[in-house]
Amino acid sequence: MVNKRLVGNVNFSSAWFNDEKKLSVKLENFKNDTLTFETKGNIYTETNKLDFQINIPKILLAHFQPMLDGVVSGISGVLNGNLRLTGTTDKPLLNGIMNIDKGKLTVDFMKAPYSIDDHIVLENSNILFKDFKIVDVNKHKATVNGSVSTKYFKDFNLYLNINPSNFQCINTTERDNALFYGTVYATGLVAITGKPDDINMNIAVRTDNKTILFLPLSSNGEVAENNFITFANNNPDDIFIEEATPIKTESGTKMNLTFDLQVTPEAEVQIIIDKKLGDIIKANGSGNLKMDVNPNEGKFKIYGDYIIEKGDYLFTLKGVINKKFKIDGGSSLSWNGDPTDATMNIKAIYQVRTSLKNLLFDADNTGKYDTRVPVNCQILLTQKLMAPGIKFNIDVPNADNETKGLVESALNTEDNINRQFLSLLVINSFIAPSQERNNNTSNTGIGTGVSNTVSEMLSNQLSNWISQWSKTFDIGLNYRPGSSTNNLSSDEYELAVSTQILDDRVSINGNVNMGNRNNTNPIAGDFNLDIKLNKTGKLRFKAFARSNDELITNTTAQTYTTGAGIMYKEEFNNLNDLLHRIKNTFKQEPVVIPLKEVQQPQEQKDSTKTVDTVSIQKIK
Repeated sequence: MVNKRLVGNVNFSSAWFNDEKKLSVKLENFKNDTLTFETKGNIYTETNKLDFQINIPKILLAHFQPMLDGVVSGISGVLNGNLRLTGTTDKPLLNGIMNIDKGKLTVDFMKAPYSIDDHIVLENSNILFKDFKIVDVNKHKATVNGSVSTKYFKDFNLYLNINPSNFQCINTTERDNALFYGTVYATGLVAITGKPDDINMNIAVRTDNKTILFLPLSSNGEVAENNFITFANNNPDDIFIEEATPIKTESGTKMNLTFDLQVTPEAEVQIIIDKKLGDIIKANGSGNLKMDVNPNEGKFKIYGDYIIEKGDYLFTLKGVINKKFKIDGGSSLSWNGDPTDATMNIKAIYQVRTSLKNLLFDADNTGKYDTRVPVNCQILLTQKLMAPGIKFNIDVPNADNETKGLVESALNTEDNINRQFLSLLVINSFIAPSQERNNNTSNTGIGTGVSNTVSEMLSNQLSNWISQWSKTFDIGLNYRPGSSTNNLSSDEYELAVSTQILDDRVSINGNVNMGNRNNTNPIAGDFNLDIKLNKTGKLRFKAFARSNDELITNTTAQTYTTGAGIMYKEEFNNLNDLLHRIKNTFKQEPVVIPLKEVQQPQEQKDSTKTVDTVSIQKIK
């Protein structure tokens, strides 16, 4: 038995040769009549010199699991090779090549399973890695170079450089890691130093497609697997933040991790403040974030700016209102250490289709305000994440300047804006002053609002269930009952479908709306096509077809508007910087990741083969 595992039957024989003062030893191990281990050689007793040949036809990697507890788990596969043991009994030197066949393991902190079919070199008792390949569940590879140096198998030190390429680096849930979790695919450099019981990892990577990173800011309630991020109550007096539960590594292994993340729009970032309240935010964007993590101490610091390109914010209020807002591009989050102390500047929009007749007076009695048009309900979130400044706004984006001016005059106070904002969310309509004073009308509006909220909550849940059936298509359903009593709005149905193909280089989405009582075209829809012309997504081809609303003063508007064009997006400090960035975009020049590869110390080079370093470059 070795480490509580049956290794088989051992045959041992020895012979003493007095003239040479040597002990000849032969050891064989058989399991199920198959030779798994064989060594034979001599020990010279006067000089304590060793000279052994070791043959390993087959030995299970699982035998090494107890020695690696707390670092890796789920070890399986077969080890084979030929080694030579020389040196002395005090300073043994092991040389040779060992092959790993069908190896599998999971790094405990990352929880990502890997496969290995490669070889390692042992030179003077040091373990060397030269272009050693690790494969993730998607057959993507990471290359390892470096060494595990030892002082004759007594003092182990890690000097490893890992180069992942669109590689699954993290695959954790909230159960695994209360500080941050998710599925992260990355390209870049991971430098590992230290000892097996005190590991330092410096990680400089760019996120790749299908990355979803969750940053929980509290561990309120039962820890369970989640696919969303919740925000705390908007009233700061009601907010209670629990301390995040730190990760406990097994067998006392210490880990210090430093992340330099180049977050790309392909990655989805979600931040959890309090999942009990149900407010949800998720975003795709870009930024450079640095994270310092010490799982043993529960330390988690984050620094940097994150600029949102697109996202959703599920706004809930006391369990009554449940509306999904779209986050405006250019919104941002900034951290300076404490994850809960982020500074935000977020604008989110919820669009309803309603008439303006309850808000604006039609002096000519022409019914020009009866047509339902898009109305944007805007939430502006500023200041601190846990104590936000909140401001509401209402905009009619497609109206002419005259109508916009009348709307602004009608919403001339913050109280008017807040009241109409709530009315739009609850009953999908503006509320007239006469309605505010009429109890019967108010009761009808409340009933309609409850019906709208319940139907929208059910629609959101149904959309989530349907989308889980397919990883390729995102399907959304929505039903909003109208109010036939007051002729405020009619029943509205919406079907939305979106998909991304060709490694997410092509994005297609569209929706169909039905149920516009006042519109001559009761069925309308939109279609959008977005093609990334380069890997960064800065150069794109866009095409669209969208239905036109019969704007209030424009009775001759066309039913549909179509268009196409090429878009280039770049952030720059000055004109020279812009020209340089455009040039680099088309030349695809690599950008060096600001993290040096680890080198072995000079004093160990006499007994350790130094592996040539490989320059690590970001791939655009």
